[in-house]
Amino acid sequence: MPREKYFGEDAARKDLGTPQSKPAWLESQHSLPFHSLSADEFEIFCYLLLRQENPGENIFYYGKTGDAGRDIVRIKPDRSVELIQCKRYQNNVGISEVRTEIAKLYINLHHKIIPDCPNKVTFYVVPDLTAPAQDLIFQHSKWLDIAESALAEYLKKAPPKELLDFSLSWYPQFSKETAIDLTQRAWKHQDLIEEFFRHKKVIDSDDPKLNAILNQGESAKSQLDELPNKVVEAIIRQLYLQPPKIVNAPDDIQKLLSHEFLSKSEQENPGLAFTVQRSTQETVLIIQPKPSAGSGTYGTLSFPNTAAGRQGKLKFKIFEEEGQAIRLEPGEYEWTWTPTLCLPQMQGELEIHPVVPQREIPISLKCLQDKEMVASVDFAYLRIVRIGTNEIEFCMKGGHLAGLITIVVSFLNKPLRFNLAANLGSVKAEQAKCTVQLLLAMLRGGRLQIKSWEFDAPLVINFIVTNSDLRQEKLEEYIKFLDYLIKINREFNLDLRYPNNVDANTEETVELIVSAIEHGQIEYPSGTIRLHRRQEALKIVELLRTRNPLNLEMEDEKKYQLIGHDLLMGKSRIIFENIFPIDGLLEMEQAVQALPESDNLQIALRYDRAIETFLQWFPEGTDGQTD
Repeated sequence: MPREKYFGEDAARKDLGTPQSKPAWLESQHSLPFHSLSADEFEIFCYLLLRQENPGENIFYYGKTGDAGRDIVRIKPDRSVELIQCKRYQNNVGISEVRTEIAKLYINLHHKIIPDCPNKVTFYVVPDLTAPAQDLIFQHSKWLDIAESALAEYLKKAPPKELLDFSLSWYPQFSKETAIDLTQRAWKHQDLIEEFFRHKKVIDSDDPKLNAILNQGESAKSQLDELPNKVVEAIIRQLYLQPPKIVNAPDDIQKLLSHEFLSKSEQENPGLAFTVQRSTQETVLIIQPKPSAGSGTYGTLSFPNTAAGRQGKLKFKIFEEEGQAIRLEPGEYEWTWTPTLCLPQMQGELEIHPVVPQREIPISLKCLQDKEMVASVDFAYLRIVRIGTNEIEFCMKGGHLAGLITIVVSFLNKPLRFNLAANLGSVKAEQAKCTVQLLLAMLRGGRLQIKSWEFDAPLVINFIVTNSDLRQEKLEEYIKFLDYLIKINREFNLDLRYPNNVDANTEETVELIVSAIEHGQIEYPSGTIRLHRRQEALKIVELLRTRNPLNLEMEDEKKYQLIGHDLLMGKSRIIFENIFPIDGLLEMEQAVQALPESDNLQIALRYDRAIETFLQWFPEGTDGQTD
């Protein structure tokens, strides 16, 4: 059954219907819970995000069956085509899934099931791709090694020669967008987040031992030195158990949760505040302590000795060990109210969220090799994301850091997990270079040192970076481009930042500008120039009759367009060496003579080499013979 094609946000929403999952997200979470959406909801979310980011662009979405290897197609203003595949799972998307999708793409392109050959294929993956899967999309040689077997596996027979030749000769640009990337993009579109997720605020508790670590003071220094190895001993966690929700509550329950009920309940429970939030999806009773009352206990949680109860107990173990928020379904738990409620016993979902400090700690980051600092970021912020008995997760962002770094430390001798959502354009080019240098040093075996600006107690982490995202050659490319930007910024007094998309044309322009600044001259290989004035063409014909070789000198006011800015390069002089007509001198002369003076003219001339001199940086002038 062919998959229907939808244009526009309204059509996509109609195809989806009302989002049913509506998972909760917390302000403390650094990534939206995409894995809790259904596959269709995730695809529609990504489609709507693209539409809101690129209004007016031709972006369409394929319906729920027979996608032919593409979920979303984006045709950019320059007519280039991007195919977007949406994959969301609990764990990272593996090489088997990606291998199948690439094979399917080649087959459907070869058979014209996909009519438009894409310039770019992007995987929107939640939470991320595994290391082998990333190697496959970023290294063409990896695909060449498995192309034939991947196609045969998908077709369940040997691929035809024409298909195999196509799969070995054509290769688009592959990229990926992770859960963290999509979250950062979505923050600018809060209405879209609210459409697919429920916003939950976490109530903080004042944990004296945790505050001792985070606040200034001599007693905090020794404890911070022990992080992360003794973090469990240094932190007492308090649970905030959010009361059950009554999803699609019947009318009698709706009536019971009235203003009269709330008033009576508050009278029976001094120090507690009772409120009700209603929507078309659910009714939520919220109980929380009044500001002057301190913390409160709302009930006792236990698990029945049933299959559902054991499932609930397993979920709670995840909460304890990893600090992850969980949702317990009816039947998976038993809840006994501590407050006196003026209504019958209620049953519904129960959400449990770990309480972590919301404070952001100003820090500096250094990478050490043999006790020597080799790279640093002077200023960023650290925040704890979640705390469990088996592991702790914290993130670093903001300040001079170009992106978001998350680190998960395990207390069970498991490898440290490291993730980066780079955003090199979020800070100045010099600061972005510092971030990349830090990552490159870590990739080469450095030790990460995190130091609080508030008290002098560094935390040093020893680990080996295994993320294939952090490929040394790619980081070196970033540094080279940023070095060029820094030099251009200083010369022109600008604040050019790393662009969202660095294509070949941008790279070439940057290199030409830097070459002009450093050397005052740019040398071009052989190429073609065109004349449009009849008198110029006649003069060239006359010179070509008497001189061989012939050099041509031209002057111009040069200007480059770079990352939205016009760079005025001043006066330039360019010499084209060994000029000759492409179609021959006689043909050129006849063509020029045959045209009336009023007609437009275009004469193509070939040259062996050209040297352009920028007088602003090369005041001595040029060398070489000119005519």
